[in-house]
Amino acid sequence: MAEKISPKTVLLIEDHTNIKEIYGKYISSKLGLDVTTEEDGQKAYDIAVKLKPDLIITDLNLPSITGYDLIHMFRNHPDMMCTPIIVISALSHRAQVQECIKLGANDFMVKPASFKLMEEKIRKLLNL
Repeated sequence: MAEKISPKTVLLIEDHTNIKEIYGKYISSKLGLDVTTEEDGQKAYDIAVKLKPDLIITDLNLPSITGYDLIHMFRNHPDMMCTPIIVISALSHRAQVQECIKLGANDFMVKPASFKLMEEKIRKLLNL
């Protein structure tokens, strides 16, 4: 009997409830991925350490810990050094994008990001 393959997991870190719900439902239904959501930066980090998601999508402006801090923390954690990270933020100045990439984010999307663009980036990073 073939072993059942579990869907890949995504941790979506976003403090705006409606955005979190809309993107989370889309990723889950359209791509068949397991999505865990969190709005608080510190809680998200704690979840990520336990969950070890296949992909992290994070906003920059979060309660308790910023997205910048999270990227740095993820890149310094042995289990998440190579986990793909997509930043999704309304902040879109060139310096902010460059800082995210410098810290170790794999990609950046400006809110509101289209579903098509998000899907393309997720598929690319997860090899779907």
